[in-house]
This record gives sequence, C-alpha cells and structure tokens, in this order.
Amino acid sequence: MVPIKQTICQLRQDLRPSEVWPLMGLIAQEVQERMNLLLDAFGSSIDADKGWNAAIEAYNKSNRGSTTYTDLPGSSQVSRDIDLLTKRYEIFNNTILKGLFPSGSLDFHFIPAGSPEWTRNRTKSCLDGYVVSNRRVCDTTPATFKATVVVFEKPRIRCNNTRMKVTTGNLLHELVHAILEAYACAYQRCEKTVLEGEGLTGHGPVWMAISRKIEKTMVRVFGYRCWLGRSQSLAHEHHVARHRHTEKELRILEINERLYCEARMDFAQDEIRSGVSFDGEDFAEKGDGMVDSEGLESDYSEDDENEDEMMESRNVKI
Repeated sequence: MVPIKQTICQLRQDLRPSEVWPLMGLIAQEVQERMNLLLDAFGSSIDADKGWNAAIEAYNKSNRGSTTYTDLPGSSQVSRDIDLLTKRYEIFNNTILKGLFPSGSLDFHFIPAGSPEWTRNRTKSCLDGYVVSNRRVCDTTPATFKATVVVFEKPRIRCNNTRMKVTTGNLLHELVHAILEAYACAYQRCEKTVLEGEGLTGHGPVWMAISRKIEKTMVRVFGYRCWLGRSQSLAHEHHVARHRHTEKELRILEINERLYCEARMDFAQDEIRSGVSFDGEDFAEKGDGMVDSEGLESDYSEDDENEDEMMESRNVKI
C-alpha cells in the first residue's frame, strides 16, 4: 500500500489560484507561488475596510481616551487587547487568508501576562508566539489536519498603538508558519528542499518571501504597516544553519540590516563555539567590541520603533 503522505505528495496540481489547494500536498516553493497569486489578486473591499476600521474604533472607545497600558475600572487592558487581536484574526481569515483553513482546522489563543504558560515563556525572551500542529503525526491526513496559533501578550510596551502593531505582526508571523504547516508536504522525500523552503528554524526563504508579501498587502489593503520580525528571524535561521550572509542576500530579502546584525551579535558566543565567527567585513565594531549600530544601514522594510514608546511602563507588573 502506498504511504498516505506519498499519495498526498503526488496530488500537486498545476498552478491555478482558483483551485482548491491540497493540504500537505505542496512543496514550500509552490506554497509561495500560490500565496503570491492569492495576495496579488486580493484587493481592498468596502467590507474589509469597514471591519478593520470598526475594530480600531471599538478598541479606542473601550480605552476611554487612554493611549497607554491602563487597567480601567471594570475593564483590564489585556481584555481589550484580546478583543482587538481576535477581531483582526477573524478579519485576516476572511480576507487575505480566505479559504486557506477549512472550518475547525485552525485555532487561535492569546496568552496573557501572568498566566502559567506566559510565565514559563519568560525564560525564552525571544519567543513571541508559536504554532503547533499534528502535521507530523503518522496518521494525519488532510481531513484530520489541525493547527493552533499562539501569541503572547507584550505588556512591557506601554503605548497601545505600538503594542498592538507589534502583537499584530506577531500574529501574522505565526499565521505564515501555519500556512506552511498546512500546505507544505511533510513527506520525508521533501526534506531535501528544507533549506530552500521552510528553513531549519521555519524562517527560510519561503517564509521570508511570504511574510514580506503580507507586509506589503497589509499596507495596500488595510493601509496598516506592521512588521513580521523578518530581520531577527533571518538572523536566527542563519545562526542555526551556520550560514554567512552576503550583502546581496540581505538586500534581496529587504531586511533591516541593523536589526539583523544586532540579532546575530546576540548569538556571537554560540557562533564562535560553532566555528562561524564574526569579522570586520560583516560588522562595524566600536573599540570595545560592541556593534556600532550607527554604522549600519537601515532600509525601509522595517522601522525602528520610537524608544519612548517601547519603554517598559513602571505601572505594569509582570
């Protein structure tokens, strides 16, 4: 009997944006091609604009004029944040991701600060969310596929607009992972394309390309700019893959060089132990060996947040 995953792998069809995508039946590059067509074909609609704007208006109204992380009488900030993020999740599933996830195949959970799962995550400061699925369970089929998207609260960012911008970017970041979990084939023979597709950490070239496309689509459709953390994610991927980047590669992927380099510097000790050290050709360094951020170019793809808005609020108890 032919293994079910091999059968699924053979279900790949010609590229037609209107056809049903086979769950777990595409290589990562095919997922990217179809996402490009899907996002290019999606235009802003009156309903999408109304839903997006209505969610923002309701959020601002519930904050009662407060622009920072504030617990109001009878209403916690986290409850208001959850409400807005849940509405945005529903909007994404009904617009730019419409039809990608059959009913019941995808769940979303927001983890508030102070909860047991959030507290355990404190030791993993770089973890803003994750996706878990049953894709690699041996008896999983397209009909039984299920995934859960998890996003953690960011209470240390006191400005409401900035916090929700970051959290929305984290949600979209995880939704891209969910798309690849759902549609990229898990059959063993497809693992040879992992570096060119999903990557060792899930942040390979295909994830990078889809994420950048979604960033641009968010601006075009909703007039909303948010970043999916591509620069730091690429640094993580290159660290794990022991890959030395090139200027051309960074330019093609349209990342923020400063954020990328700072993230790679965070891995410096591990890089040295792994035999992939830094040198003057890669980074500008000060006399004390610290990275010279001012000497690194920052392109348009990811903005550097206002430091005042990103400051930890002294009123927030973690």
